Amino acid sequence: MKKIIFAATMSLLFVTTSYVFANDNGTKKELLADIKEETKKCAVQIISVSSESENVLNFESECSSLKILSSNEAQILIDGQWLTARITESGESDGGDLDDLAILNSEGKVLATKTNIPAYDSVVVAMAGDSDFKKIQKK
Repeated sequence: MKKIIFAATMSLLFVTTSYVFANDNGTKKELLADIKEETKKCAVQIISVSSESENVLNFESECSSLKILSSNEAQILIDGQWLTARITESGESDGGDLDDLAILNSEGKVLATKTNIPAYDSVVVAMAGDSDFKKIQKK
């Protein structure tokens, strides 16, 4: 009888734990999708154009919900909560091409991560993914 109770308890624990992890993973995916959408809506590439090339100088925000603090850090307002996005160079990078992204809440708790993003040392690119941004030419 003890073995049956133990087996039933372990099965219930496994099912409950699996649900929590699946739900948590889904929440992280949703959060990253919300961040991507808001970043694409707000971020603008500042570019310089010459006869040979178009160079991205930096990014600016057109919205109060996105604050670009540096090339490595930004704050974004999602569901009424300010979150911080930070990138660090990926261990897989061979010179600044790949970055790791961490999303933190106001207490500094990591809510979501994404690794090996081809962001080229730009937190905005890491947040928005492979996106076409609105461009403004520097005068």
